[in-house]
Amino acid sequence: MKRISIIGLPVAVTTYAKAVEWILDRAQRKDRAYAVEAANTHVAALARSDQSFGESMQQFDLICPDGMPLVWTLNAKLSAEEKLTDRVYGPTLMLETLKATQGKSEFKHFLLGGKQSTLDKLIHHFAEQFASVQIAGVHSPPFGEWPENELETIVEKSRIWSQSHLGRSRLPKTRTLDRAT
Repeated sequence: MKRISIIGLPVAVTTYAKAVEWILDRAQRKDRAYAVEAANTHVAALARSDQSFGESMQQFDLICPDGMPLVWTLNAKLSAEEKLTDRVYGPTLMLETLKATQGKSEFKHFLLGGKQSTLDKLIHHFAEQFASVQIAGVHSPPFGEWPENELETIVEKSRIWSQSHLGRSRLPKTRTLDRAT
């Protein structure tokens, strides 16, 4: 997928359809985890002004343009045939991904982030809207600085789910979640 640097952030020239196709393709690979971000101008500016954050963002595999200023900047560097007509808004990208995985048992979704009450509402909504989509689990990490063992807690929750579903899914027995330090 073509990427163009916007103030140092490699933003993909993509639409919802292309991004969902990319996500589903990578989800079927079992080689490693892939990181996707729907970045707006705040994220782009923060990646430029905060070296640590910027270095982390460089590790992402797909950065979608979630903001019209990013789309306009991309379009200024694209030919007429390549120009984008819309942003790739993160919540809509999630819904489009869920929609694309309906009835496909090989895809599982793990919801990470937000308040537990928000995750509970999402699960309820998804059960109504996407009855055949499989939610593998959820985790609501603390807001702000994470306790030292928080990443391990998330990995363990994912591992517990994975081990209890071995034989019913095509997940590998072990998975690694790397974090930039």
